Amino acid sequence: MTEESGTTAIELTEVAGEQQDLLEAFSECQEGRCSCPTDEYRKVASMEVHSEADRIQISLTAKPGDRFDEAQIDVCLDHTVHRVGEDPRSASSDGGAGQSPA
Repeated sequence: MTEESGTTAIELTEVAGEQQDLLEAFSECQEGRCSCPTDEYRKVASMEVHSEADRIQISLTAKPGDRFDEAQIDVCLDHTVHRVGEDPRSASSDGGAGQSPA
């Protein structure tokens, strides 16, 4: 997960087999029907989701004056991935919580 100018970039890798289910779950978040156990969704001004091969890239832009809490975003990702099935996030080279830097 990386953050720059109020935008947080997330990359989920090795999602083959779960990709469609994850895309549907993230679509719910885009539509404001997020089941995430945190309030981070209230800070989202925009959310873009792109997929290719066996990965999904998500770009979150915070509302003016808001900033995302990366730990809470991790909780949301874990919740969504758990809902869908096995955790597809690979370990990043910086020792992060499984997201590959975007």
